Amino acid sequence: MKNNSGFTLIELMVVIAIIGITSAIAVPNMISWRANYQLSGSAREVMSVINGARLAAVKNNAMATLTFDAGARVLTTVITNRVTGVDRTITTPLKIGVDISSAVFSGSNAFRFNSRGLPIKLADNNFASGTVTLTNAKGDSLQVIMASTGATRIEKL
Repeated sequence: MKNNSGFTLIELMVVIAIIGITSAIAVPNMISWRANYQLSGSAREVMSVINGARLAAVKNNAMATLTFDAGARVLTTVITNRVTGVDRTITTPLKIGVDISSAVFSGSNAFRFNSRGLPIKLADNNFASGTVTLTNAKGDSLQVIMASTGATRIEKL
């Protein structure tokens, strides 16, 4: 008796068909998951940059100015030491596939933290509050909201 070991062509084709069907189901879900992950990651990063600028202003007794550039998809933080006048600029780009739909802080796309960590308008030194709306390629949006006390939170639109 001859003992043949291995797979038949039919068995191999069935396995390939099962792998193909599983891939056809999984790939669109992975693409959707990735877009949502990039959006939520960018929203957390924007919130982190705002909180980091606030912390730097208090820690260094400095002024920290945040500017949101929707066209370039960048957040720019300028920390100005009040004693020496020296500026330190930090540029934070957003993740690929995420855009800044709007950034409105009391009528402007920028605001400043004073040395006590309170957000103020650039024009008149009154308290500032506002929102940054981020949108991914699928059209989903998240909003980073900053209160006039400097507290931030993320909300889904």
